[in-house]
Amino acid sequence: MSRNTFFKIIMIPFVLINIMIIKETTVSANINNQEIANEHGALLSQLADDDSNAFVSNNVQNGFINNNSQVYYYNNQGQMIYGEQKIDNNWYYFDKITGAMTIGFQNLGNKTVYYNNQGQMIYGEQKIDNNWYYFDKITGAMTIGFQNLGNKTVYYNSQGQMVYGEQKIDNNWYYFDKITGAMTIGFQNLGNKTVYYNSQGQMIYGEQKIDNNWYYFDKVTGAISDDSTIVPKNAKEAGINGYNNGGWGYYSHNCTAFVAGVLSAQGVPDSVIRGLGNGSEWASCARNKGLRVDLIPEPGTAISFKGGTSLYPYAEGHVAYITSINNDGTFNIIEGNYSGLAYHERIIRVDSTVAGIIHF
Repeated sequence: MSRNTFFKIIMIPFVLINIMIIKETTVSANINNQEIANEHGALLSQLADDDSNAFVSNNVQNGFINNNSQVYYYNNQGQMIYGEQKIDNNWYYFDKITGAMTIGFQNLGNKTVYYNNQGQMIYGEQKIDNNWYYFDKITGAMTIGFQNLGNKTVYYNSQGQMVYGEQKIDNNWYYFDKITGAMTIGFQNLGNKTVYYNSQGQMIYGEQKIDNNWYYFDKVTGAISDDSTIVPKNAKEAGINGYNNGGWGYYSHNCTAFVAGVLSAQGVPDSVIRGLGNGSEWASCARNKGLRVDLIPEPGTAISFKGGTSLYPYAEGHVAYITSINNDGTFNIIEGNYSGLAYHERIIRVDSTVAGIIHF
């Protein structure tokens, strides 16, 4: 047996004994410069004694460790941690298999959250890759749907991104400002049409009363019609009330009582409204009162029609109220006792049946 062989036999038990002692006291060792980690993933280091070939490990490392471009976290026992973890009042997420710290969006099952470049969960309004998101200020959950931000209401789509412009949501059309994303309420010019969004931000259709004015919006597109009647200051109700009850010297269920009710609601003095006679007489009586009378239609004026015509065969004629003027030269009127109705709307032009238009 050679001296070298004898030396190896003697040394093997020594090394084994050394390893066993180190494992018991420090959990791991480094042999021949090869690092060994315990079963919990603790990182250990060693110092070598060149003379004795004995290896002694340093203390177990803990906290955040950057290894091969990945960040891991080891607790106070030197164990790698996984899943959701709260560290120094910040929430983190570590991959459940590799332990690598997560950056970016993460679906936690009951919510989707976002971890910034430091791995910390974020909250509130956040701009990520040129899109705005909102994360609950307590749970960090990504918001989907409408969100009141205090100074505006916005909408986040199914990806959590703020939306802009025209949007159809649950069969209703909305409009969100193209810069701020704020939900629009009120009139909005969309370029090819003007529409109206109610207090819930929803586009409205048909006949609508807005600020005591009546408007008509197309029942399909929502566009306000140039040919629709725009009735100011509660005029419809006032006209119907005048028609039903009479007053100002006019009998109920007459066109004169209807227009008198509208004019009164517009603030025209009773002294001016009274004494204008039958519908066909309003133009001449108004002229006698010193009012302007001509054939120029304007909103807020009354139009007197001659009697004895095919449309108004009775001598009493007719009177109506002009609400708005259209681009094609036509204008809109509201009236009572037209075909026996308490309220009626028409679009007409000035023709030979008109006795005059009264400006109050």
